[in-house]
Amino acid sequence: MARTLTNQIPLGFKAIDFKLTDVVSDKKVSLEDVTMKNGLVVMFICNHCPFVVHVIDQIVELANDYLKKDIGFVAISSNDVVNYPDDDPKKMKLFAKERKFKFPYLYDESQEIAKAYDAACTPDFNVFNEKLECVYRGQLDESRPGNEAKIDGKDLRLALDYVLDLKEKFIEGNSIKISNQLLNNFSLLKKNVHLFYPISKNKEVNTWHIHKSINSNSTIYTSVYEKSKDKWQCVSFNPFVKFTKGKLDIPIPMDYRLETFDKIEIILIPLLVFDKFGNRVGYGKGIYDTILNQLNKNCLKIGLSFFEVSKENIQVDFHDQSLDYCQTPNKLYKF
Repeated sequence: MARTLTNQIPLGFKAIDFKLTDVVSDKKVSLEDVTMKNGLVVMFICNHCPFVVHVIDQIVELANDYLKKDIGFVAISSNDVVNYPDDDPKKMKLFAKERKFKFPYLYDESQEIAKAYDAACTPDFNVFNEKLECVYRGQLDESRPGNEAKIDGKDLRLALDYVLDLKEKFIEGNSIKISNQLLNNFSLLKKNVHLFYPISKNKEVNTWHIHKSINSNSTIYTSVYEKSKDKWQCVSFNPFVKFTKGKLDIPIPMDYRLETFDKIEIILIPLLVFDKFGNRVGYGKGIYDTILNQLNKNCLKIGLSFFEVSKENIQVDFHDQSLDYCQTPNKLYKF
């Protein structure tokens, strides 16, 4: 399992309940038992995996850091003990005690929970927010046995800081950085620019900063759902018009003109995770791909992400559209 990549499934899925035996206490532990007020990390690990052994001290250190911040942690082993005797529950207990786990280490004998979470590798990390919605699936950091990367839990720590600080300070600070970097890297003035405006509950990049920077010198477009036609329409609008909530609580202008998507020269797409090929995962529920497929071939597709590039490849469908660029608070990626 060690060299298998994390399966990328749509973020936002709800944490799946379980009731498994904790090998240390020998008690049954459920999802409710391990969830804390600010969220939860569900980790799939095992004793024998060299990738787990390589980073286990950092996993324990990281868990200790964030348990203090009211994020729960639970580790689950789903390995077949016949094929992997080192992952026997008795040895799991010893493993947990030696490394002073402060979180439950559960045995998923039937492998049903691993399948429910689509766990394909160890270690596998799933980060859930206070509503138990998944906001991150991926790696601890870039370190692997045999490489020189620092074992610091950077990626998982960033995701957890995102959960904790997805309040104004984190979103605003990083959204401003993304806006400033984007405007330094691209000329948006006098261009036809399509913006998706942030859904507050999804804690997305605040694209209003970009809107305010270009509203007098560019033609701004967005997408509006036309219920009568059951489709998303391209619209332009006066940048100073009032906004209201549309489908999925997406902010939309109260007054607009119908346009066609082929007029768009640059489209900016908020997202959560992207890989080295420009594939992405977000809260779009397929809407973004529907729109991206209607753009002209010369339109620049630029993602906006709080996170740096994922080292794990994202699984895509035939209709998925990749990015040309992605702007983070610290770097511009070109694909």
